[in-house]
Amino acid sequence: MQEASSARKAHEQKLDEINNLLTDEVKKAEDARNRAEAEFEQSERRRVEVLKGSVFNWIDGIDGEDDKEMAGSRRHPDTGAWLFDREEFVEWQNGVSNVLWLTGKPGCG
Repeated sequence: MQEASSARKAHEQKLDEINNLLTDEVKKAEDARNRAEAEFEQSERRRVEVLKGSVFNWIDGIDGEDDKEMAGSRRHPDTGAWLFDREEFVEWQNGVSNVLWLTGKPGCG
């Protein structure tokens, strides 16, 4: 009987050791995962900042004044004349309306 009790105790100790080892390994895996996630998030933030910088540099490189001059030089004399006769424009121009909403593609006249 004492042999069985002793064997059971040894078995329980082995199980406790295995449990402790597994718990340590799970903790290490969680720590590694958390570090990897943090590194990924930091990397993703840097990537987004680089993309933003690229877009800002691209936008900053656009010289609107040159585009305006080029478009003006190719403008037909009556371009947009129809707008000045529209009731919405006249009301806006005379202060009857505070909003003049125009939609359309740039340069479509």
